[in-house]
Amino acid sequence: MQVQPTIGADALKAISERFAAEERERPAIRAAGIAALHRLLPVAQRCSGQSRIVRRFLLSLYNGQVFPFALTDLRGLDTAPLQRLYRSAAHGSAPRNGGARVHR
Repeated sequence: MQVQPTIGADALKAISERFAAEERERPAIRAAGIAALHRLLPVAQRCSGQSRIVRRFLLSLYNGQVFPFALTDLRGLDTAPLQRLYRSAAHGSAPRNGGARVHR
């Protein structure tokens, strides 16, 4: 017979507090993600190596199964576009339980 590990009251409280903190942070994460997407769209429409990477990343956010993205391609980006990609990805992962999505 296998013994199931128990979660103590302190651990449950810590988990609950972390979820509550994430809920409070959600509007700021969403706003930063949307702003990052707006700055990335013009970059994605240009004709350069970095634009190709940004374009493929945004397509992957839209539908990763149809538009797969190799994470090693991120090495080809300068710091500013890379940080915007991170923010846009955080926005895409922030919604839970019926929240907004990156694509429609």
